[in-house]
Amino acid sequence: MTLQSEFNVSIDGEIIPAIVSFSLKEKVGEHSQFELKIRTDVLEKLSEDNDSILGDSRKFLGKSIAVQITSSENVEGYTDFAFKGIITTMHTQKGFFGSTEDVIIYVGHSSCILLDDGSHHNSFSEMALSDIIADMLGTYDQSKLKVLIALKRMTPYSIL
Repeated sequence: MTLQSEFNVSIDGEIIPAIVSFSLKEKVGEHSQFELKIRTDVLEKLSEDNDSILGDSRKFLGKSIAVQITSSENVEGYTDFAFKGIITTMHTQKGFFGSTEDVIIYVGHSSCILLDDGSHHNSFSEMALSDIIADMLGTYDQSKLKVLIALKRMTPYSIL
């Protein structure tokens, strides 16, 4: 059965009106990776600065992306899909035979990629879980992260 769906993409809070394609690859033990293709003329029409090449396109590097797919109909068993990520790479692709179908390709990863540049081995003792997480996230822009900790007390544990 084919479902009618609404596909919404926003980059850094700015809604992108039309896209060429979106793909998402997820592997166990790795960060999810996405690729988003947008026609160049769609992004550059958003730009008020027409003096620079790829004016609006460049500003999205390092920005957050939100993708939401919702069913147009209320079908039992189907839920909405939501993905949040960070754009890490951008390149262009020229249209065939001089056509106007030039595209900008954004590649990135799920938001958890932000935690990859920190230390990978730490030891903590006599600290609550919330304090450990606050210590580990101290240098990051936490506006892009949402941490909800239900446990407020210290929990004894050991690693073997």
